[in-house]
Amino acid sequence: MGDNSPAEPPAGPRPFQFRLRTLLIGTLCVAVFLATDGLGVVGLHYARAVDNDPLLAPVRVVRAKKNRLELADGRVLRVESTSEFDAWIKTSSDQVDLELHEETRYVTVFGKTRGWICGTPWIRLINIPLIPDDVPINRRQIIAYGEIVTNPDAVAQSNR
Repeated sequence: MGDNSPAEPPAGPRPFQFRLRTLLIGTLCVAVFLATDGLGVVGLHYARAVDNDPLLAPVRVVRAKKNRLELADGRVLRVESTSEFDAWIKTSSDQVDLELHEETRYVTVFGKTRGWICGTPWIRLINIPLIPDDVPINRRQIIAYGEIVTNPDAVAQSNR
C-alpha cells in the first residue's frame, strides 16, 4: 500500500487512437465509394425531365390548312406538308420557328415536339438518387418546307 508507483492507464484503446482509426476507416469508405461511382458501380445522379421551349423565335400560327400556313405577323406560307401537319402544329402549341433561306422566299418550318429520355446513362448497379441531372424534354424539329406567299410589309403597303 505504500507503493508510490504511477497509476497504469486503463486497458483498451486510447481516445486519440480511436478517433484516428475512425477517421481512416471513414476516409477509406469515402474513397472506395467515389472510386466505384467512377467505375459505374454506384450512381448518385438521376434524370429529371425539364419542360423547355426549344423554339428560337416562335411565331404564333393563326390558321393552318392543308398546304397553307397563316402567321400572326401577317405572313402567309405555302407549305409542302404531310397528312400529320395539323397535328404537328397543335403539338407545337400553335407556334412555329421559321428559318429563311438566303435571298429566297423559301423557309424551313420548325415545330416543338415532345421527346423522351433514355435512362441508360444513369443506370448503375447501385442507384442512390441524390443529384438531379436536368434533361430538356422538348425538341425542335422540322415539320415542313415552304415558300412565303405574302409578306407583312407588302400587306401594309397595299393597305395604304
